This record gives sequence, structure tokens and C-alpha cells, in this order.
Amino acid sequence: MGARPRQAVKRAQVRASLLALIADHCGGELLPSERDLCERLAVSRPTLRAAVDQLAEEGMLVRQLGRGTLTAPKRVAQPLAPSANVGNSFRVPLVEGRWESRTLAFERRSAGPKLSNALKVSPG
Repeated sequence: MGARPRQAVKRAQVRASLLALIADHCGGELLPSERDLCERLAVSRPTLRAAVDQLAEEGMLVRQLGRGTLTAPKRVAQPLAPSANVGNSFRVPLVEGRWESRTLAFERRSAGPKLSNALKVSPG
């Protein structure tokens, strides 16, 4: 039973090394091969695969058949902050990265009583 705790410690070390490697790569970049990673980290393939599987389940890595293991695309995840100057609105705090937006649909029509009241415009 002494091997189980040692395996868990080794897997945690491999995980930490992989997380550091992921941090050095942009989203969608190919990681070195399993063979190279095993040599670099001095671990067996099953230990490496267990750590990679765990990170893939967490969304940090993506495995593609025939290509290898890639870093997952970077996601912006942060809580909305209440806006100080506007009643019930929220703002997105500034973060680093590239932000994009696009108009999916555009339509011009009368607001109607409910929407005009919410927008504080005339119904026409």
C-alpha cells in the first residue's frame, strides 16, 4: 500500500509541472509529445496520462486524435461588479486579453408600452 501515496504525490508534481507549461503557452498550442514529457518530467506514461486526463476533464487541456494534446482556448471568467453610478446595472471589470463583440441581429420596430417604459422612450 506504500505505492499509492507515492503515486498521488508524483501525479500532483506532474500536474504542477503541466500547469506551469500550460501557463507558458497560448490557447490552442500543441504540447510536446507524451514521450518527450515523460523524459522531461522523469515519470512513466501512466502517471503522465493520469495528470493529463485530469487537466483535460477540468478544461485546461484538449486531446485531439492524431494531433496530440493542446492547451485549451483561454476563457475570460470573472464575476460582474455592480456599477457605482447606475442603479441595477453591472459592469465588467477590466482584464487583460482581447475582447470582441459582434452584432448577431439588428431590427428596427416600435417599442410598445412595456419596452418603451423600460427604455424610458415613447412607444412610437
